[in-house]
Amino acid sequence: MDIKKNVVELLNRQIPREYYSEYVYTAISVYFEGLGYFGIAKWLLDHGKEEHAHGDKFVEYLQDTKQKIVLAKMDAAETEYDCPMTAMKAVLTHEEFITESINEIVAAASKANDYATFFFLQWFVTEQIEEEKRVSDLILQMELAGDDLLFLDLEID
Repeated sequence: MDIKKNVVELLNRQIPREYYSEYVYTAISVYFEGLGYFGIAKWLLDHGKEEHAHGDKFVEYLQDTKQKIVLAKMDAAETEYDCPMTAMKAVLTHEEFITESINEIVAAASKANDYATFFFLQWFVTEQIEEEKRVSDLILQMELAGDDLLFLDLEID
């Protein structure tokens, strides 16, 4: 399958971004675990595993289309936060970054008339809407709970 070089480069760039998302969720899970919010920590860890699967989807797509895969180095994720809200807002900021990154690839695929990649990415577009909503909803619940996150921690799934 013929995929334009710039689209392949963007797809390759997305792989470590998706795997890094797992790092972000895991690091913030460790933070919440350290505070004794085991439910929130598990929720974050579970979502981190989903992020890893997203990276795998990009690898599989590039393999299926016979493209060269380049795995870039990843940085360490932040594990120290001044409060739970700051930590959760870091998750949202990261998800917004991933949304922008996906949108950039969608635009490049569209411009290149690469309909296979364009349609492959539609799942990610929808997933990012869900991801941002899920984290935004949790932030809203944290705001409502104030300093007492115990009830939220026990109820999260």
